[in-house]
Parts: sequence; C-alpha cells; structure tokens
Amino acid sequence: MLRGDTSGTVIHPFFIYGAQSLGMYFCDDMDNSPAMARLQAKHNRMAAECLEDIFRIHDWELKALAGVWVLASSIVLRLSDAINFYIQRGCGAINTGKIQFVPTYGQPPEFSEDLHEKISVLSQIIYFENFSFLTCGGAEPTISVRIEKEFRHDLPVRSATSVLVYVACLAPSQKVYPVLFKICPLTMRTQTILLVRDTVFVLGLRPTEGGYRHRLLLSHRTLIFFR
Repeated sequence: MLRGDTSGTVIHPFFIYGAQSLGMYFCDDMDNSPAMARLQAKHNRMAAECLEDIFRIHDWELKALAGVWVLASSIVLRLSDAINFYIQRGCGAINTGKIQFVPTYGQPPEFSEDLHEKISVLSQIIYFENFSFLTCGGAEPTISVRIEKEFRHDLPVRSATSVLVYVACLAPSQKVYPVLFKICPLTMRTQTILLVRDTVFVLGLRPTEGGYRHRLLLSHRTLIFFR
C-alpha cells in the first residue's frame, strides 16, 4: 500500500486507491489546491470502479474486507447513509460466504495470515455496527448477531486477551503466538464496545431522534475512547 502497487499481485487495487483517497482527506492543502482535488477525485473514481468489480465476483472474503474498509471510511467521513448500507453489504458477504470464527476451545489456534484477516474482518464488522448504533444514531445492531454469538462463544481465546497484552513484552510468548498478538487489539476493541452496548441496555437508555443524547455517550472521555 505504501508503494502504491496497483498490480493486484499482493493486494487488490481498490485498497490502494481507497487508502490514497482517504489519506488526502486529511491533507491541509486540499481546500486550496485544485491539483490535489483533481487527484483525489481520480483516486475516488478508481476506487469506486474497483469496488464495483469486487461486488460482481464471488470472492466473499474480498467483498467482506472491502465492505469493512468502506464502512470505516464512511464513519471517518460521517457519511451516515453509507454506514448502514455497507454494514449490510459486509455482513451479507460474510453470511453468504459462510465466513465464521474458528472454534478454539480455549487454546490458541494455529493462525495463518488468511485466518488472521478473517478474524480481523469479523471482529471489525461487529465493532462498527455497534459503534454506529451507539454514536451515529444507527439501528439496533441485529445484522451481526450471528457473528457476535460466535465471537462470544466460539472464540474463547479472546478471554485471555488482557493477559496476552500484559505479557506481550515477553519474547518467548511472541514467538509462539506472533499473529495472536496482532489480533488482540481488535478483539479487545470489539469486546469493549460490546461492554458499552450492554451497559446502555442495562441502564435502560433509549435512542432519541438523531442518536443517543445521554451524557454517558457524549462525554469528552467517551469520544476519546471511541476514537
């Protein structure tokens, strides 16, 4: 991605164009540079064309990854209509492709890079649907229910996340489970937002028009936490 390799030999060109376009959104000179605006428009167009191609084929994992990417970008850009749309598309690809968490029965599994990507995208789709519900006025999280159930029950290794992070400085542990350490931040983030959502339900908070207005969810600390 850093090299802007759009050959498709390592990563689909969609992610290159999408990353470049999103990155330019944060450039200070964007508003005052017609050349930058034209370049961003070009990257946007190329990303949109690649995304259209992705959703034509039957590679469900690629569709799910692309859906999560656009979903994350839509949250950053505050595109409320696109958020719900790509939650549905991402979960649709996951369910149609029967992508699921691998039961670990309490033992760290033998993770491959492919499995790492799969667990990452599944964790993130749970996170983003609940994030949308809690902070963007999105619908109650029901689309990722099946995935969340697997996350809670079929991936018990997540319960050891905090311990693993605590001992992350220990070289022997990192050598034994190198990929697991990369997954931990994602599983921690997903667990944490589910805890926030469960707290909202327990406290009996209800959404108002445009999303939650309770001080718990609008506090400065909470906003920092979500970021």
